[in-house]
Amino acid sequence: MSAYELPMFPLEHPVLPGQLIPLQLFEPRYLTLAEHLQGEIEADFGIVGIERGREVGGDDVRASVGVVGRVLEMVSLPDGRMSLVAVGTRRVRVDEWLDDAPYP
Repeated sequence: MSAYELPMFPLEHPVLPGQLIPLQLFEPRYLTLAEHLQGEIEADFGIVGIERGREVGGDDVRASVGVVGRVLEMVSLPDGRMSLVAVGTRRVRVDEWLDDAPYP
């Protein structure tokens, strides 16, 4: 399998292929990720578990295996948050973490 770059979304709980994933995005870096995904035909992003640390604020230790999530629905909310529903499509292995700016 070939390597490619994929925007990532670390979560505190594991996600499996076939699982629906409802997300409420409010951190600027993940709102930027959502804006990036809105322009994609196949809006895919990686989802990995957090082994140590917290979702909010960064400074976490992330798992090296996760899933590719595909956006099924995305709605901008009046308070500036984004509501997103994705589904896990397949497993993914992270070979290298790139800079978190503008998002992981």
